Amino acid sequence: MRLKDLDRVIKRLREERGFTQEELAKKAKLTKPYISQLESGARANPSVSAVKNLARALGVDVQQLLSDEQRRSLRLQLEATPGALPPAFAHFKDLFRIHLKQMLTLDRKPPMHAATLLILVAYETLSKLLGRKENHAVFAENLLERRDVPYHVGQVLFHALRNGLAHDYRPHRIVVDQEEILPTLAWKDAAPVHLKMVGARLHEGHLRIVSARDRQEGPPRLCIVVEELWKDLDALFGELGASLQVDVDLAARVESNTQAVLAGDDESRTPQGPALRTWREYIQRETWGRAGDRGTR
Repeated sequence: MRLKDLDRVIKRLREERGFTQEELAKKAKLTKPYISQLESGARANPSVSAVKNLARALGVDVQQLLSDEQRRSLRLQLEATPGALPPAFAHFKDLFRIHLKQMLTLDRKPPMHAATLLILVAYETLSKLLGRKENHAVFAENLLERRDVPYHVGQVLFHALRNGLAHDYRPHRIVVDQEEILPTLAWKDAAPVHLKMVGARLHEGHLRIVSARDRQEGPPRLCIVVEELWKDLDALFGELGASLQVDVDLAARVESNTQAVLAGDDESRTPQGPALRTWREYIQRETWGRAGDRGTR
């Protein structure tokens, strides 16, 4: 939704209450870059859930953030009773939350590569469900813009991680002006350098993250903190869920896109021609317990 003059209203209310952008972001469960973009006018289309969170954090009614025209046009959307989530989205969200949370409880030999790949698959699936043309769209536009990362950086980073982890089980290197940059995964305690350029230094047989100017080993690195990726994904799940509950058209598109994805998948897993004959023979040969089998001893 496009909310004209929302930038000035939020900034005025924030300053009246003595909040910094960072403090308001924390209270509204958003990020500082998100607040900065709203106040600068760079982001003119916040979600309904974001507007509600801002109103709650600023201690005002939602209507105070809107003009008379906006109140009329958004009244039904803002006052709608939350409905059921599209089944495909609800199943997908719950499944990923369960698996990622289980992974993030691990401290010894954490599966960083597997967790990161699962997160990227989640963004790829969300792009398809939301009808985006590119698999990297939600990752580059909806995740990394929260961290003030430009779209083209997010696009290349998505493919370096997604394709690298899927095929080589390690991130692919990125080349900028003939200089290699190595995306490097970190687990939990590196939040301050998430999506920052860092260096590495060998210490007692292990590589340690250091400032870029103090690096001793290999190319400069772009630090990716897996837990921070998950936190942003979890927040996005919440925002999308809130939007889907009040936006009937969006919910219908998600369900329609789901059916299209599933239909395409059905075609790819339905053998034809020689493959069909081979499958029939395999099923007949390998069906345990059929007549003539002697079973196990």
